[in-house]
Amino acid sequence: MSDNLVFLNRRFVPADQAGFSVFDRGLLYGDGLFETVRIYGGKFFRLAAHLRRMFNGLKALGIKAPYTHAEMEIFTRELAMTNRITEGFARIVVSRGEGFLGFSPRGCTTPHVAICVRERYVAMRRKEAWHLTAAKRPISPLPFKSLSYLPNVLAKKEAEDDGFDEAILFDAKGTVIEATGSNIFLWTDGKLITPPLSTGCLPGITRAEVIKVARREGFHLVEKAFGIRECRKAHGIFLTNSLLEIVPCYFGRVMDPEALSEITELEAAFAYHRITASR
Repeated sequence: MSDNLVFLNRRFVPADQAGFSVFDRGLLYGDGLFETVRIYGGKFFRLAAHLRRMFNGLKALGIKAPYTHAEMEIFTRELAMTNRITEGFARIVVSRGEGFLGFSPRGCTTPHVAICVRERYVAMRRKEAWHLTAAKRPISPLPFKSLSYLPNVLAKKEAEDDGFDEAILFDAKGTVIEATGSNIFLWTDGKLITPPLSTGCLPGITRAEVIKVARREGFHLVEKAFGIRECRKAHGIFLTNSLLEIVPCYFGRVMDPEALSEITELEAAFAYHRITASR
């Protein structure tokens, strides 16, 4: 097989020959899920955890996975190896498949699966620290990576149109949930604070690993709900996701030097952890 292949419904095909039906519900209604998994040195970082989250999400949506967990892992690894991706990521997409036009999923029997891989190096963000703003409207979060990400897309676009790098999302009660594509952590009064999963924030794989590393390194970390006011008062903020790892941020005030030092220390500890933990 040649380079630049993708996986599509149990076949490895050239990327320019791959495509879904225009009647696929993922395209029509965002009826499906995706996962993005980091690759370091040809090894995957927490691939099993990503697939576990995807399978849990598929169960919640009532979509019967067409392959086993082990098969999905094999397909993903084989695709990365075939395309010779050593530093990059894999994107796994599962849609409910083709069905009748209309919101009802009745008649959909065969989910569609697509996997692609791309090169991407760690230092890919355009700034050392991102400037945050609050989203213009509340959202209702989902605890999995749905293909229906339009509220997040709009919040990101509005933030960028206003000259910011990212938007903080909150619910109808004003409780901060996450950023448009990342989990959020505050550094304030000598401790790290991140929203608990009960807020509806995504159970991020990188979030969980950062929590593990932070506690192991002796950081005082608590999972506690907070609002936009706490973000404004925080001495430092950072975001986490699989592609960007840890991103220092500021919101309404310049980051405190001590907070930046602590976040930089955590970044270094996480960088070592993700190398040793990749398989």
